[in-house]
Parts: sequence; C-alpha cells; structure tokens
Amino acid sequence: MRTRALATTLHGIVSLVLASSAVATCGGQTETTEDPGSRPGADGGGRGADGSVDVDGWPADADLTCDSPLAAYAENLSPAVAVDYVELRTQHFDSPGGSDGGVQRIERDSERGTACAGASDRRACLADLDVVRAGSGKGWAARWGGGLWPEPHPLQFLVYTRGGEVGVVDSPQALVSFLGQIDTLEEARLVLSTASFPLTCKTTPFKTGYRREADGGWEMVTDGSDCGNTTRLRMRVSPDGAVILLARDEITTGSICGRRPEGLVAAASGGAEVSLAAWLAEAAHLEAASVLAFRRLERELRRLGAPRELLVAARRSRADEIRHAREMAALARRFGGAPAPVQVLREIERTPFAIALENAVEGCIRETYGALVAGYQARRATDPELRSVLERIARDEARHAALAHEVAAWLEPRLDAGERAAIAEARAAALTELRAAVRRAPASDVARLAGMPEPRDARALLDLLEVQVLSRAA
Repeated sequence: MRTRALATTLHGIVSLVLASSAVATCGGQTETTEDPGSRPGADGGGRGADGSVDVDGWPADADLTCDSPLAAYAENLSPAVAVDYVELRTQHFDSPGGSDGGVQRIERDSERGTACAGASDRRACLADLDVVRAGSGKGWAARWGGGLWPEPHPLQFLVYTRGGEVGVVDSPQALVSFLGQIDTLEEARLVLSTASFPLTCKTTPFKTGYRREADGGWEMVTDGSDCGNTTRLRMRVSPDGAVILLARDEITTGSICGRRPEGLVAAASGGAEVSLAAWLAEAAHLEAASVLAFRRLERELRRLGAPRELLVAARRSRADEIRHAREMAALARRFGGAPAPVQVLREIERTPFAIALENAVEGCIRETYGALVAGYQARRATDPELRSVLERIARDEARHAALAHEVAAWLEPRLDAGERAAIAEARAAALTELRAAVRRAPASDVARLAGMPEPRDARALLDLLEVQVLSRAA
C-alpha cells in the first residue's frame, strides 16, 4: 500500500468522523461518549453491587492492601537454607545484555543481615563478596535508570553469605530454588519482578495491591503500559514460585500508537485518562521504543533479502522516530511529565513467520490506527506547539503504516498456509484489543489540548479504518 494512497484514505476517514462529530454536537455541548459498559458496576464490567469482587473477577479495592512505601525486597526474605546475609544488586554492563563487554558498575539496592558473620576468615570472605558479579546474560531484567535513550540492559541478582560461603542467585529459576516456599510479601514481590511486573502502590486510575490466598499464594493487581494504554494486570505468585497472569484489562485510551519492539518491558504509566503530562510522557516512551523496532526491522529485512526500497523506508522510519521521541519528550517536560526509559529484553534471531506476525500486529493494525489517530489529533489539538508536532508526526506515521503493509505484501506470501492463517487470527485479535482499548474517555486536557478522540469518535475511526483499509489489505 503506497504512502500517498494510505495518507489520502486516512485523511478522508478523519474528515468523515469530524463531520459526524460536529452534527452530534448540540448547542456547544457534546453528548457523553463514555461507554457505559466501561464504568465500575455496569453490566459490561467493573465492580459488583456488593463491593466485593466485580463481574469479571477483579478484587474490590477494599480487598487489596498496598501501603507505600513498600519494604525493601531484602528486608523480609526467608531462604530455604538460612543465610547470614542477603543483598539485592543491580549490575550495569558496557554493552546491551552484557553479551560483549565488561561490567560498568554494581548498585546495592537493599540488604539484610551481617555479611560473612560466620566466616573463619571474614576479611577474605568480604573481599570475595565485593567482587561477585552476575554471569553474562544471567539475572533478571531491572528497570532502566536515567535518560530516554536505550542503554545497556541492567540485570538484578542476589548475593548471600553462609558461613564462609559466598553465593550468587542470578536467574529467576535459581531465585525460586533459593527462596523455597514463597511465604512473605517481599519474596512474592521479588519473584513477580523477575517477570518485569514490579508491584507499586497507587490509587488512580485503579487501585493496585495484593492479598494473601487461602493456599498461601499471593494475588497482586499491578499495572503496565501497552501502546499508551494503562493496563491492569491480575497476577498470581503461587507458593512454589510460579508466576501466572490471571487477567489483563486495557483501561484507558492510548497515546500515539507506534511499532513496539518484541520484548518491550511494560512501563508504569498514568495513561491518557490521568493527565496530559502522563500522556505525553507515555507517547515519548513509545516513540523511543519504535526506534529500536525499526532498527531491528531493517536488520531482519536485509537478512531476508528484502528489496532495497523496504530497507531505505525502515531506515528513514527509524530516523523519524528519533525525532518524534525528542519532540514528545520536550513537550512532556513542558507539562511536567517524565518519559520512562525504554527497556527491551535480549534479542534473538527470529524466523520469517515471527517477523511477519509482529509486523501484522504492530504495523498493519496498531501503527495504522495510530497514524489515523495522529491525523485526528493534528486537526483537533488546541495547543499550538503540540498541534504543530502532531501534524508532522501524523504525516510520518502514515508513511510508517504504509511500510508495514508493503512488508506484509512482500513477506507473507513466502509463508506457508498455516502461518498465514495464524497471522490472520493475530490481526483479528489485535483489532479486538483495540476496540476494548478505546472504550474509556481520555482526561479533559488530553482531549482538549492534544486532540485525543473521545470514545465515540475513536470507535468511528476504527470502524471506518477496518472497512476502508484493513479489510482490503487482509
């Protein structure tokens, strides 16, 4: 699908929706656009009338405990075999994932006990403890610190002493073995963090927290970010250390929906429902993540022998996203926001099917819808500086979306019938997820200053996109 043709179609869709919206506005007061089914206690979801558990099985706020600040992880660990001392460390590398470079620095996050308390030669024991490192590529992903741009992946791990023994726990599996029965909150939180879902206490736009289950396991409600949508996650940490995702709920309208790289670690965010600053910070985060996605796409297309024009378009898209990330980060800071650093887990070489699957979901569905929303915002935003940035982003995102469809047209015919069927199912599922994600209204300042569509217009945009673009491209 050529850029000009797609850009023209997207512009036409926006014009139709804006015209319909103008007709629906009466006397300067626009009709309410919130989907009743998205409100707590409504038939379509939310908390039940008794206040205990909502109709979808989510625990009521009153059932969740979360007192901030939470205790440091090391303060209440009870290993299967007692230790004198335990410490959580974060290890920073000179190269991504530590695959080909030295350790840059070690941070000590929290500790408990007396190091080498039972050692016959305590000085030697302390010297050994000081130089303990996680093995290259081991440990579990830590939150990145500082700056918007990607840097080497930090890893977390535990060290301990038991008599004169100095030990290291540097994988999620080793952590569960070291702890044995997961019987304290800090143990459950630490195990959960190895799945990149740390628990933080918050009350908006929903309450996060934990509750103890009858079998000794822990149920936790936490949050993440998915294409600018705040995501409510209901997780379980079983007594044996298994981490299970019980439920996932997209609860807010999203920011500009770029191409997310595989392995992108969710970043906690207030989302578009909370404030303009939160929305801008999330947009900057996703734009920065897209830089990595296009860099990887170019590299993979080259490996597969793709036409030169696809490689050039991927390279240009990456340059666009660098500019977008910087512009959105500057706007976020202007309104008091702070973009979350980007964290992507270690890359592995992917099959043509895996590449095509990601392109179908992230490019053909999400990125195409993101381009459409950006075009809508460019015509509705009332903040002059933000509107100017959105106009440029809208043009670029239409070109990125067209690239996704062109990659699909080149790559998918090279797959077998079963793989193509799986991609069609993934497209349909992504579209369903988007329909759920646009149900909630954005904050008033996000709608007014940034032009984010209210749910009624968002649904109309998606409906027309499906008919005029997605159904024809499938």
